[in-house]
Formats: sequence, C-alpha cells, structure tokens
Amino acid sequence: MLIHTMECISTSVQAKFTMAISFTVVLFFSILLFLSFRIFRNYSIEKSREYASTVLYETNSKIDLFFSEIESLANSLAGYRAVQSVNTAEMKNIFLSAVRSRKEYLRAIYLGTKQGKMYEWGIGEGFTDNSPTFPEGYDPRKRPWYRVGEKEKQFTVSQPYIYASIKALGITGVIPVYSENDTFAGVLGIDIILQGLNKIVNIINAGRDSRIILLNKNYEIIASQFESIHDNVTKLKKYPSFLNIRGSEGTFTDYIASEKMFVSYKVNSSTGWILLVALPYHTIMEFSNNTIEVIFFTDIILIFILVIIINLLMRNIVTRHLSNLTAVMHQISAGKLYARVPVTGSDEFAELAKLFNQLAEIRENYTNTMEEEIRKRTEAISALQQENIRLRVLEEKERIFRNLHDSLGARLTNIFISNNVAKTVSTSDISVLEDMLTRIEKNTDLAIEDLKEIIFEHGDQRTIIDFTRFFFGTIKNRLKLKDIELKYKIKQREAINSIPRHIRFEIEHILQELVTNVLKHSGASVVTIDVRVAGNKFMLLFKDNGKGFDKDTITDGYGLTSVRERITTINGTIKIKTSSGSGVRYLITIPIRNTSND
Repeated sequence: MLIHTMECISTSVQAKFTMAISFTVVLFFSILLFLSFRIFRNYSIEKSREYASTVLYETNSKIDLFFSEIESLANSLAGYRAVQSVNTAEMKNIFLSAVRSRKEYLRAIYLGTKQGKMYEWGIGEGFTDNSPTFPEGYDPRKRPWYRVGEKEKQFTVSQPYIYASIKALGITGVIPVYSENDTFAGVLGIDIILQGLNKIVNIINAGRDSRIILLNKNYEIIASQFESIHDNVTKLKKYPSFLNIRGSEGTFTDYIASEKMFVSYKVNSSTGWILLVALPYHTIMEFSNNTIEVIFFTDIILIFILVIIINLLMRNIVTRHLSNLTAVMHQISAGKLYARVPVTGSDEFAELAKLFNQLAEIRENYTNTMEEEIRKRTEAISALQQENIRLRVLEEKERIFRNLHDSLGARLTNIFISNNVAKTVSTSDISVLEDMLTRIEKNTDLAIEDLKEIIFEHGDQRTIIDFTRFFFGTIKNRLKLKDIELKYKIKQREAINSIPRHIRFEIEHILQELVTNVLKHSGASVVTIDVRVAGNKFMLLFKDNGKGFDKDTITDGYGLTSVRERITTINGTIKIKTSSGSGVRYLITIPIRNTSND
C-alpha cells in the first residue's frame, strides 16, 4: 500500500507542481492582461476625449465663424441707406445679390417694418419672380423672428420655426434696423434653411469616422451627419439621450444608429446650441483590442514554454529522487531488508534519504521486538481466557445455587409444611387432606417450572406483578399454612406495577425468601407488609412478631445472604432491626430511575 502511494506521489508530484505553477502563471498573466486592457482602454478613451475636444473646438469655431459672417452680413445690410429708408428697388438688388452668393444655406433676406409692411426677396421654393406669396392679413410684427429682433435690439438667431411662405422649418438671423435719425424702422431677417445648415455641418470633416450632431436649446436635432436632409423639414426630432447632457460640456456613451458611440458635447456660446461629436466605440478601442490580442497570444506562447521548462526541471530535481526511494521500497517489500537509499549531496532529498534509511533500520528492529511481544501477549491472553472461563463457571454455579435456594427452597418449604398438615389430618378431615395434596401438587409443578427456568435461563418472561393478587394468592396462602395472619398496605399501585421487569423479578424473590424465613424460623403469628413508591424510590417494610434473633451472635444464613445479594444487584439498601423476643423488621429501599420499561 505504501509503495503504491509512493509511486502515485512520484508520478503525480510533477503533474501537481506543474499544474500549480501553470495556474499561478495563468492567473498572473490574466491579471496583467486585465490591468493592461484597463490601462489601454483608459488611454484610448482619454485620447479620444482629447481628440473630440479638438474636433469640438474646431467645429465650434466654424459655427461661430458661420454665424459671425451672418452677423456681419446683417450689420452690413442694416447699414445701407436703402434699407434704412426702405427703398424697395435698391433693397431688392442688394438682398438678391447676397442670397445668390450664399444660396447653399440662405433662402431669403427681408425687412419687416414697424408699420407692418413686409419686403422679402429670395430664391428657391416658395418664390415667384424672387418674391414670396404671403397669406392674407400677414403681419411681420406677429412673427417670431420679428419679436426676437425687436426684443434683443442686437443681432441674434431665432429658434427654428415654420416659414410663412413655405411649409418648412428654418432659423432666422435678425437685427433691428434704425433710420437715419436713429428711430426704430423695423427688423431685418436672414432666413437660413435647415437643409442648408445641414450642408454646412456635413462639410466639416471630423476624421476617425466621427460624426457631428447639432442640437438647439430644447435638445432638438437641427443638423446631423448621421442622416442627410433633402426635403423640407417641418418637425424637429428630440435627441433621445438628452438626459446625459449636463452642464456646458462633457462626455457619455450612447447608441446612435444601432452603433455604440463615445459622445463629447459642448454648448456654443454665441447661439446656446449644443454641439455633439460622436466617435464609434470600436474605433476608439481598436488600438487597445489589437494590442491586447498581441499580448494575449504572446502570453499563451510564454506560458507553454514555461510549462515545458518547469516539467523538465521537476523531472531532474524532484521525480528522480522519488523514483530512487520507490525502488528501494520495492526491494524491502520483496524481502531485501538490507536495501537502503543512496545518499548523494546535502540537499533536502539527501536528508530524506538518511531519515528513510534510519526508519528502515528502526522498522527491522521494531518488527523483531513486536513479534516477541505478540508471542508473550498471546500467552497472557490465553491464560486470562482460561481464568475468565473458570470465573464464569463459578458465577453460573453461584447463580444456579441461589435461584435453587430462593425458588425451589420456597416451593419445597410449602410442600414440607403441606405434607405435615396432611399427615395430621389424614384420618380426621378428608377435605383438608385433599386441599393439602392439591397444594403439594401445585408447588411441585411450580418447582419443576422454576427448575427449568434456572437450568435453561429463559429469563423473566412473566407479566406485570399485581401485588394485591400476589399478597392474597401467594404470600397469604403460604403464611396460612402455619396460621400466620397477613396485614398489608399498598400505595401508588400503578407506579409499583410500572417498575422495570428485572426489579420486579428481584422483589418477588426477596419477598419469597423473607416469607420462607418467617415460616422456618420466626414462630410469628402476624406479618405486616407496607409497600409504596416515594419519589424515585421503591420502599418495602416487612416485619413479624416472632422471636427475632441477636444480630451480634447469629450470622446470616444463606437465605438472608441471598436477599442482600439481590438487593445489592439492583443498587438497593436493607436495614434490619431485631433482637431476641421482639420480632424482625426489614426496611428495603430500591432506586427506580426508569418506571416505563415493562
């Protein structure tokens, strides 16, 4: 068994050690790979944040430049005398010239006067001969752009609204116009269609597959590089993840057009609009993923090489010595007790070889010593077994003798007394003679049954003793043979009948023996018995008014000795009070710990 275990160790230590080192290396490289990925990811995100900040700055500058040009155009047009004096012929030429030169994003330029007149010229849909068609009762003073220009009293950009001359959304750059005497003349407006603004945004090349989204103050999409706008827009869409926009600038991750994006945003100071730059997440993480992939495959190769090296080192350093140890064990198992492990070097395996050789010598000496010790102990055990058999035989003889005395003695006493009575009345009273003969026959049968029980040791298989019936049927009848009166008292009858079977058996034999002593020796005329249960104790008071005896001069007979032994067997006590001419009083106390086993 030990050799098999050592073989398993020699073949498995190398594998276990290799697996442990491999697991440690894999764990180390995994942690390193995880940390590297986190570092590269954070590095990529930080670089993307820097790149997005640059794109935001450039785009913001372009938007500022765009609206700065619109503002310059508005200031220039508002400064023309033709505009201040509302010279329609000159205004038409000036306005159309400005629109045509900026037709990619401008739709029209117009002037709404404080008198409610509207002068507008432009190109494209909604214009006939460069002039629009307004609905009846049109008043520019009620339009959003007019109200914004009148209220701000400087150049500003309106929120998107539906044009009056065409069903399309757009914004208007407005500026108040004052006459030559500096009185308010009206509001000049420059219409910028959203399609045109979207073209301006699409022209911006953010690079690295990033795209731009422009939101108004209500988080509605004004322009987006994610979708092209060709038709007139009548309703703006709200940016779905507008709740991620907090403060004037920041970053968040979002899914746009079913693609994960890293989004940076900044609020434009001149318009209050929000500029978003979205970079594809896979583009950001491409460098990190590629780097981690290279590191991963490199780690796999290094781990494989390391496992091979560790396996070779283990074979030369550990397994070889264990193999030598196993070979010597095989030799010892085959009977070559002189075989020893060669000791080479001064390392731990050399110390192990020395200790093994010492153990082999100790084992040989111990084997010889143990064989001698086993021989001696075998002889001692054999002697003890013989003594034990002898003592058990004596004990069995003692048991049979005691039971013969207690059981058969009581029966024979009854037979003897019955026989004497039968002789006395044999010629005078036939009925008494018949009763005595019946008693003799009954006691003879009971004696035979007791003898069988004693010889074959069947044990006490009788049912629970009913002490009342026992007193009337057995003790009273026995005492009646010599005209002895029985007085008795029983308390807690159910508790007494519930006493364990082996204790009840001993109590019955004790009572039988005490009655026998009364019949043989006492000369009493009255016997008094008091039986009760007090707490966990059974108490029996047995007394007669016979001649008694002197305890100091008379030794116990076998009957009283048997009573004492039976009481001791069940851990009870007996107190005897007697003297010559004053009868005998027995007080027996027996502990009953368990009164439920019948």
